[in-house]
Amino acid sequence: IPTIEMKHPTYPPVARLARVTGVVRVEATVDPTGKVTQAKIVEGHQLLQKAAESAVTNWQFVAEPESELLRIVVITYDFQIDPKEDGPESE
Repeated sequence: IPTIEMKHPTYPPVARLARVTGVVRVEATVDPTGKVTQAKIVEGHQLLQKAAESAVTNWQFVAEPESELLRIVVITYDFQIDPKEDGPESE
């Protein structure tokens, strides 16, 4: 589904401090206006899940007003820490 606006998650400070990395997959339900009406974690580390889910709920997809169907998409975020970073203050 084409997007109008995509939000990237903020790396959770606790996860960054613990050096937690990895993929989080979020299943999003999109209504005909292009708004995400529901987000559900499919896979990912617990410390990263809330940030990914929160980011997805702010995505905006292209509307399909002629359709009354909900659309389902799976969005994948890959949380990685730059090896040069020292701690949670780094972005």
